[in-house]
Amino acid sequence: MTLYESVKSNVTTLQAAERYGLKVSHGGMCKCPFHDDKNPSMKVDQRFHCFGCQADGDVINFTSRLFHLSPKEAAIKLAADFGIEYNAAQIVPSVPKRSEITEKEIFLHKALFCYQELVSYRNLLVQWQQQYEPMTPDDELHPRFLEAIRNLEMVEYQLDVLLSGSDAEKSQIIDDYLQEHNEKMEEISMEPSLGAEYSESALRQTLEGLHVHIPKIPRSEYTYGQVKRLVDIEAKLREGKGKGYQVWAERNNIDAKAQSIIFLKEHNIGSIGELEDQISTLRSERNALHAAIRKKQSRMKEINQLRQAIRDYRRTKDVYTQYKESGWSPKFYNEHREEIEAHKKAQMVYSGVEGKMPTLKELSAEYDVLKAEKEANDVALEELKPKLTTLNHIKYNFDVLERDYLPEERNHHREEHPER
Repeated sequence: MTLYESVKSNVTTLQAAERYGLKVSHGGMCKCPFHDDKNPSMKVDQRFHCFGCQADGDVINFTSRLFHLSPKEAAIKLAADFGIEYNAAQIVPSVPKRSEITEKEIFLHKALFCYQELVSYRNLLVQWQQQYEPMTPDDELHPRFLEAIRNLEMVEYQLDVLLSGSDAEKSQIIDDYLQEHNEKMEEISMEPSLGAEYSESALRQTLEGLHVHIPKIPRSEYTYGQVKRLVDIEAKLREGKGKGYQVWAERNNIDAKAQSIIFLKEHNIGSIGELEDQISTLRSERNALHAAIRKKQSRMKEINQLRQAIRDYRRTKDVYTQYKESGWSPKFYNEHREEIEAHKKAQMVYSGVEGKMPTLKELSAEYDVLKAEKEANDVALEELKPKLTTLNHIKYNFDVLERDYLPEERNHHREEHPER
């Protein structure tokens, strides 16, 4: 029996798929490894067929495509993995042993695992940055907000390296991450919301050098919120950060300096004083927007209470009149407790209104106006926040540069002009 006949008669595509890490349901369905499959669309049994990309074939075709092997190499691999005997004299030359074949697979699996974990962490940091951002300058900074500010750009850099760095840079990121987290390798599950460039199949090709990754936002296209802060590299290295962090931090600091200078030139900011004035102006605008939003929210809450009081008053008016006519009968009260108490609460709201009670129509109209104004304030605040963050980052960067470099310049000046 030939090699191909021996393999096909002893191994089904279902067995091979399960052996090589695919999750197969009881019905024989799994996610197709040959395209960006979000829901299981491949049927595996004796053969395989994908209803999405139309890939089809036998177990040898499946293994050949999965590991980028020739049919002969795939058949030999299957025979070795499943312990199938065949006439070796018919096969020349032999392929490397499994340990030699899978060295690259192990690297890819580690890279994919690190990418998955970093994407999840990056999304969490973005959520924390938005959720725990301080509302006023006097607010205490939440630990999760601080973690997001400190780590978000580093994580995004690590993701960049895994997709477009050199093999040495990728290995450094992978080794640093696995050493730091000491995590067990798990099943790869890529983030579907990132788009086709971030799918598992696209990422595999990128890591293998078969595809050029196109990031969602090119590094040259910086928006307000993307001006970076300088990092104290020496302090971080003393804390135990490794070579991978140092590489990232050096690039980060180059970007931060360039972005800061470019921003100042593009926005005609000619001095630190002008920068501080703009920061002060934006902070005042931000605080005014926060105050306006809180005032509108408070009034909208009052309107809701008034509208509810009007509805409750109308709904319970007849019951309360009957209660009054009964001579405040305890029996009647017990039978209609809920309506009577609702009416009393409505009366208290009415008594707290100065002048005439507005109508439901008037209150609804006022509420709609406040809601529209609040939404406009929310939009203005969201547009202002990244601008203020950028200016604060630039101010911080120049403060750091002044602290680090001016003393040296002063010492140099004193050496050139010693006191007489």
